[in-house]
Amino acid sequence: MLHPPLLTSTIGATDVNGKEALSGTEKPMRKKLLHDFTTSGTDADNVEGITWGPRLPDGSRSLVLVTDDNFGFNGGATKFHLLAVRGLERHDGR
Repeated sequence: MLHPPLLTSTIGATDVNGKEALSGTEKPMRKKLLHDFTTSGTDADNVEGITWGPRLPDGSRSLVLVTDDNFGFNGGATKFHLLAVRGLERHDGR
């Protein structure tokens, strides 16, 4: 089963570290779908690596995903997927 790439943040979420039980009033982490491979027509089965790449000329951030070839089983091939992620604030002053 393919799990889509998500951008997550703990900012604003309830810290539940060390709690024995939850009350149900906790605020969850925020998450944003970065890309839906199921609707793009791109096969991203077996993604095993992910890293941020350089900032792109339009200001968006590149995200690189790589799939494993599963030793060529069923014609598998190593593939790279390059995504542009928009809407990220910069925290490094650049």
